[in-house]
Amino acid sequence: MSNKCTPTQLIEAVDQCFNSEGWLVRQGLTFEPEQHRYAIDVARWLQGDTKQIALMEAETGIGKTLGYMIPLMLHLSFTGKRGLVATHTVHLQNQIMQEGDLALAKDYLDDCGYRIASIAQVIGANHYLNPNRLKLLLNNYLTEEKQQPYLQAMESCLAQDGLLETFLSEIEALPEGITEDGIAIKTKDSSEHGNDQFQKDRLSAQDADLIITSHTVAIIDAKYNTMLGRKDGRDIEFMVLDEADGFERAAESFMGKKFWPSRIRRLLSVLEPHLTPKRRSQAYEAINAAKAIEGLICKACPEYHDDKKRSLLLEDGADLTERVHGQREIIVSHASGILGLLKKRAKNLDNDTQMLVEELEHSFAFLKEFNNEDHKYGYLGISRSPIKGISALEVTYPKPAAVINQMVNREKGVNARLMLTSATLSDGNKGSFKSIQGGLGVRAELFEEGDFYRPEKFGDMRFILTFPQIPAPFAKTLDEQEQIVVALSPSWLAYTASLITVASERGPLLVLTSSYEETMRLGELLTHVPVIVHRPGEALKEKLAQFQEHKGVLLTPAAWEGVSLRDNDGGQLFQNLMITRIPTPPPNPFREKVMIRHWKDWNPKLRDDKLEGWLQAARQNRAIRKFRQGVGRLIRKRTDVGTVWIADPRFPWPISIATNKTWTNLKRAIPERFLESYQRHSQTYWADGSFKALDEVARGFRQGVTKSEVESV
Repeated sequence: MSNKCTPTQLIEAVDQCFNSEGWLVRQGLTFEPEQHRYAIDVARWLQGDTKQIALMEAETGIGKTLGYMIPLMLHLSFTGKRGLVATHTVHLQNQIMQEGDLALAKDYLDDCGYRIASIAQVIGANHYLNPNRLKLLLNNYLTEEKQQPYLQAMESCLAQDGLLETFLSEIEALPEGITEDGIAIKTKDSSEHGNDQFQKDRLSAQDADLIITSHTVAIIDAKYNTMLGRKDGRDIEFMVLDEADGFERAAESFMGKKFWPSRIRRLLSVLEPHLTPKRRSQAYEAINAAKAIEGLICKACPEYHDDKKRSLLLEDGADLTERVHGQREIIVSHASGILGLLKKRAKNLDNDTQMLVEELEHSFAFLKEFNNEDHKYGYLGISRSPIKGISALEVTYPKPAAVINQMVNREKGVNARLMLTSATLSDGNKGSFKSIQGGLGVRAELFEEGDFYRPEKFGDMRFILTFPQIPAPFAKTLDEQEQIVVALSPSWLAYTASLITVASERGPLLVLTSSYEETMRLGELLTHVPVIVHRPGEALKEKLAQFQEHKGVLLTPAAWEGVSLRDNDGGQLFQNLMITRIPTPPPNPFREKVMIRHWKDWNPKLRDDKLEGWLQAARQNRAIRKFRQGVGRLIRKRTDVGTVWIADPRFPWPISIATNKTWTNLKRAIPERFLESYQRHSQTYWADGSFKALDEVARGFRQGVTKSEVESV
């Protein structure tokens, strides 16, 4: 088809697909008015009828993926331009590539006689098997005979897709001493890995009209312009960020760096026997410099149990900054000599030692870049861990997601149009898009006014809340050094375990926790319940498979988003979902200090109470968004029904009595279509095993709850 299309051609083609008598209905799908509106709005954004950046919140049930995929593929077909879809989770990438939405889009274009855009999936290098590293490790750990099953699985993997997951699926377990990370391709491996499929996938992306990838890969390409390639000179002109509420987190993870000086000491101490006397002397100097940095950090941040006092911006102390950089420069000055010798001797080093050399190289690289010149848009600082007080150097960017500016405001080529979409894009029901807009750091005039797309009569959800007088999830206690610390409350854990036991009697139960520690502590208390405990280091995919097969109770901190659990026949697997506590993000005091400094640089007149209010709002908005994502695991189809159990007494009640005012805004986390159910039909669970409606509890409060009743709870 010609690269020219009339202004109405795309709108007409989209309408003919999604309207009440359209192509999708003729394929047996249900007409969804809000999906139709969503798809038309995507088409308008594609052809430039809106501002450059669109904000579109489409709740579960809209058919979001199909709603943007068909207009996007039509537009690429009509114009010959390139597009990109980036997701936060690999799960959604695979869902797009392997399930029905993409196939439906292709079928529609084919039925209409339109050219079908070429598509390539680009996933991170760490998802691919490094066969050269695998063979090296097998030689170190196994006899030739015992290597054979692994080598056969390797050949089978390379003949298919070259993915690490494929290799792991064909073996029972990795040999002791070999880890998944150790046999994955690293970005710096270049072509020295022996995985031709990885190279083919990268090359196919250079020619593809549409790329399906992750937020992280999109960030790397925006920053370095190296990952996706443009062999034919065509820029990516249309970017759809699905699960867009996770983009800022992905940018934070990629752009922000933390380094522990103790790592340099450990690595150089282990590698010292492989050095010449001259290089050994340099290693000792570097070790002493690392110790000096740790000492400076400990002196500057002595009260590491206090979140407000365990970190410091380097620019806040000129003398401290000079002394830290002085010791850093000593280490960096010896880096090339030490690394050069170790690399020359690489062939004589065993694999474990070679991996230590690689780790040392990364450590030296961080220290070399840890200066104000190279990090001119970031803030440098020091910090200590809250439990053991381990010293660290940090680099944080106030607006890491602003890297996207390099694609929407290119110095050369065409500026990309950007669409952000997610089921939880806004700040909650009746909320705004201020959080996501502010995080991107893009000029306000580039944003189209955001819109909401919500299905009608989609599922049914009820709520069971916790009595407000139950102990809060955290309590102050003394650690081994008799320092006051905040830890999970044993009383709250016991109450939550009892609530899980009661909820499990109603059928399969998914329990979303906020940490692995909490998960394991609760698992230890559930002695009379068939429970699957997701421990650190265990694959979520395996735990989800166990839950699908055995039902019972699944405890996990890792299934808040990107997961759609169904029974083998596609029906609803579970009708009970528990959220143990408000999913507040873990404290990051250094990042918060960076934000305060950034805001004060922008407006020195801002008061401290105003800034603290902004930080509190940011924490709450993240908690609200994650809570909404968690609730979304329960209702996935129109006929689904279920109950959300909330074990956190701080979660607000729909009536004003006994509600923690700090978290009143968390009501925004309830999907708008279930607000009436939350307000009228919520129940509370009491320690005697009874359930009471809120109006009954309200009468009790007005009449005065006795002390013994509270203590019994």
